[in-house]
Amino acid sequence: MPKKEVYKSASFDDSLKFGGTNGLLNKYYSGYQAILNRPIVAEFNVKLSDIELHLFKEINPIYIDGSYYMPITVTVQTNGVVNCKAIKMPPGFKPKL
Repeated sequence: MPKKEVYKSASFDDSLKFGGTNGLLNKYYSGYQAILNRPIVAEFNVKLSDIELHLFKEINPIYIDGSYYMPITVTVQTNGVVNCKAIKMPPGFKPKL
């Protein structure tokens, strides 16, 4: 006798769907979509001491002039000058440190 196949299905409320105007993507990630679609990239040079270089973590955001930036590339020169390319985060961004 052939094996019987059973399929289970479920339906979700529109607010629990991933896409669409009321979906999870639009509700929780619209700010990040704007960053990915139109990133504002800043490049700056900073002189850091040996201790600051040691404590620097590329995963942490950088706070400059009232805005947070997430590092993309960080290049350290021999004289302690750091060249950094970073993406500007949207207003209201609060890092979880």
